Amino acid sequence: MALFTSFLIYIYIKKATTKVDVVEYINVYIAAKTLPPRHKIADTDLKQVKVTRDYLNVKAVLNKDDIIGKRLKDSIIEGEQILKTGCMMKTSWLLHIMSRG
Repeated sequence: MALFTSFLIYIYIKKATTKVDVVEYINVYIAAKTLPPRHKIADTDLKQVKVTRDYLNVKAVLNKDDIIGKRLKDSIIEGEQILKTGCMMKTSWLLHIMSRG
């Protein structure tokens, strides 16, 4: 009986212990404040945070040099990840306005 009980305790403990999952964090840039449309992005507009791969938008900007000096297509809310598709070229904002009519 003691041997059987010991075996059951061993099985319970083996199942109860969990393996530690290694969580990978990635640096991503978010808006430090709410930014209006066509705003020219400066270094002070960005904040770098670490997120897990599960919360990373595939279009998120990982290198701030890719967006500094560019203008936004739409407004970005404070804390929102900056997306590559939300930024225009340094001079293309004028073309964007003119194409609207």
